[in-house]
Amino acid sequence: MVEIGPDVAGYWDWLRWHGATITLHEGKPHVRFEIPCQKLVKGKCTVYEERPPLCKAYLCDRARRHQ
Repeated sequence: MVEIGPDVAGYWDWLRWHGATITLHEGKPHVRFEIPCQKLVKGKCTVYEERPPLCKAYLCDRARRHQ
């Protein structure tokens, strides 16, 4: 789950359309993705060093184990 910013220009709707769930955690919006990442190959991130900021903010023990 990652904290996200305000719903600018339907950003939250776009996230939901792409399979994300948005919830409030301690009064702040957070997003959770229930879809597999296209950059994961055999459970490993193929772009780990260049991954987007959202991925860097996402605390995923499974992804860290596969660095």
